[in-house]
Amino acid sequence: MASSNSTVSSELDECIGHVFPSLVILQSLDLYEFVRGLPPVGRMRMATSLDSLRKKATTACLDSWSTMFQNKKYRGHNFLLLQNLNGGIIQLTYAKGGSWLGEVGGRLLVTTRMCRSILGHAPIGSYFQRFNIDKSHRCECGVPLQTRDHIFVVCRKHKLLHGNRRVPKYLGELWYFLDTNLKAFAQRTPGPAPEGIG
Repeated sequence: MASSNSTVSSELDECIGHVFPSLVILQSLDLYEFVRGLPPVGRMRMATSLDSLRKKATTACLDSWSTMFQNKKYRGHNFLLLQNLNGGIIQLTYAKGGSWLGEVGGRLLVTTRMCRSILGHAPIGSYFQRFNIDKSHRCECGVPLQTRDHIFVVCRKHKLLHGNRRVPKYLGELWYFLDTNLKAFAQRTPGPAPEGIG
């Protein structure tokens, strides 16, 4: 009986290690040790136990991410904070398509430009300057340093957001701006992304 118990225990260890490597990353070893200490259930399917482990790991990850995201040092100063309709900051998540990706309806180019504008990793002058990329920092309108705020608020090459000169506060506003201004946050010239970061 002891060899049967150790076989089941080692199979459980292997299964948890392969299916849930994030448990180690999340440092949820307490849960892992708890499950290892449970008596073996023979050859029964362990769907509920593994499902509950997955749910606990996902919940812990999302809670940790939301808490850390509130810290401006973790988030970075280039992140575009968007609000939900209640005025709160849209919380980051990777569950169910993420915070923004479900909104773009599978349009790859808009999705790419939306991610670039939100994350501050767009092929614009301020990005080239920050990462020491040998590309012009100038905007097409002539301003010496093209920034995300310049594109949203000042640049004459882009249509204004509902006639207002301001940075989008809501996901729908950002979507409208990108849909109206097809060149905003797009590659300047066709071809591969610029090289030489660093």
